[in-house]
Parts: sequence; structure tokens; C-alpha cells
Amino acid sequence: MTRYLIGRLGRTILVVLGLVTVTFFLSRSVSDPVQLMLPLSATPEDHARLRTELGLDEPLPAQFVTYLGDLAQGDMGVSIWQGTPTLPLVLERLPASLKLAAASVALAILVGLPIGVLGGMRPGSWMDKASTISSSLSLAVPDFWLGILLIYLFSVQLPWLPTSGYGGINFMVLPVIALSLRPGGRLARVAREAVKNEMSKPYVVAAEAKGLRATRLMMRHVIKNILVVVVTVVGYDFLFVFTGYAIGVETVFDWPGVGRLAVQATLNQDLTLISTIVIVTGVLIAVVNMLLDLLAATIDRRISL
Repeated sequence: MTRYLIGRLGRTILVVLGLVTVTFFLSRSVSDPVQLMLPLSATPEDHARLRTELGLDEPLPAQFVTYLGDLAQGDMGVSIWQGTPTLPLVLERLPASLKLAAASVALAILVGLPIGVLGGMRPGSWMDKASTISSSLSLAVPDFWLGILLIYLFSVQLPWLPTSGYGGINFMVLPVIALSLRPGGRLARVAREAVKNEMSKPYVVAAEAKGLRATRLMMRHVIKNILVVVVTVVGYDFLFVFTGYAIGVETVFDWPGVGRLAVQATLNQDLTLISTIVIVTGVLIAVVNMLLDLLAATIDRRISL
């Protein structure tokens, strides 16, 4: 297990270094920060002076070494749009995005997992058909469109919940529902297939023939054996909600998260802030993936072997 942990940690470090390298060179190749920072009336002398101050007149490898040194000290540059360091801007928005993603995935587990398990227990039954149809529909519905529909129904027609903003639980209800639909559908589909395959194995057939109760069989054997699959899908959904789905939903509900910040940075052509968002979220993804692999190896020792 120790060898597996060291190897997995080493791969995570390599992934982070690769992400930082690609982000740096792409950001230097797609645009010129000096052009974005100075007004149109700036003279060539102004451009040259700012380029020297920022160290952009040095060779690209030397700039990369300086960038790594600044990165090690927590300095990821200054936002062109806000005029302040980018890392605090991203870290300030991070808790709101994590809160929204965690609540959405929790709701997806509470709804999607039981539906998938019940459908997989009795293949071909009405519950199995209902599980398949509901999971397919939830995967097909765009989350941002659902968010707009929920606002129209529960904030405009029925003024029960706020249309947007950040605050208590009432502000979270609509965005959490909009974000949880697709992960819940995916989890239901995967759980259904995993349970269905497990129920066809000889040990389950033998246990049923001996009269073992279905509830006890599910809790002591089937659920335990599909736990690695469920954990993997839940972790994937959490990361996908945090880095993908949340961008549209945070924009629709004006949720002050990293996704909304990314949209604002893009509209303001703030490449430094965009690069910081990419690196911070990339590091989070790499760390969570490593933790998921370690958790899966803890559940099933054969993975570490």
C-alpha cells in the first residue's frame, strides 16, 4: 500500500507540473499581457517600459523559471481586470463553488443511488424501466436551461425562492436541483448496471436459492462489491459539477463561485486570472483524483496490488 501511495503521489505531482507548464506557455502564446494592460493611446516607449517591469523582455525559459519561483511563493500574478493578486480572488470564490458542488452531489446520491439499485435488483421490472427512463431524461436535460425554468416556476410564477444571489439554504435550493439532475442520472445508470451484473453472479444466485433475504443480501454483499464503482462515479461527478456544469448554473443564478469568476475573467480578457483559475482547479482535480484512488485501494486491496 505504501508503494502504491508513493507512486500515486508522484504521478499527481507530475500532472500538476505538466498543467503549470502547459498553462504558462499557452498563456504566453495566445496574447500579449502588455497589450491588454495599457490603453490604446500608449506609446511604444510605454510598452517597452512595462514589458521590462514585468520581465517579458527576457527569454521564455527564463520567464518560466521566474514564474515557477513566484508560484512557489503563492504569487500567480496580478489581475488585469481587478488590479489585485489573482490567487486571493480565486480562493475567495472557491468555498462557494465547493459548497454548491458538494450539495448537488449529495442530492444526486440520495436520489440517484436508490433508484439505480432498485432498478438493478429486478431487471425488466417496472422499477427497472422507470430507472432507465428517468436516468436517460436527466442526462439529456441541459442544466442551465433547467435553471432558467426553475427560476421562472419558483421565483417568478410562484415567488417562493430568490432568483439569484448567495446566502442561506433558500438561495441554494434551485441551483442545487439544477446541478444534481445530471449527476443523479449518471449515478442511477451506473448503479443499475453494477447491481444487475452483481446479481447475476453465482454467489448471489446460490444465496437466493438458500432463502437469504434480499435486503440482507444487498447490504452485506452486493452493495459492498459495487462500492468502488459508486465511489469512482461520485468523485467524477463532483469534479465535473465543480469544473464543468457549475459554470452555466453559477452564471444563471449569479452564484459567486469560481465558474462565475471564470466567465467574468473571459469577458474582461483577463488572461492572468484565467490562468490562475485553470491551475487552482487543476490542482484540486489532481488531488481529489488521487484521494479517490487511495479510497478505492482501501476498499479493495487488489487495486493497490
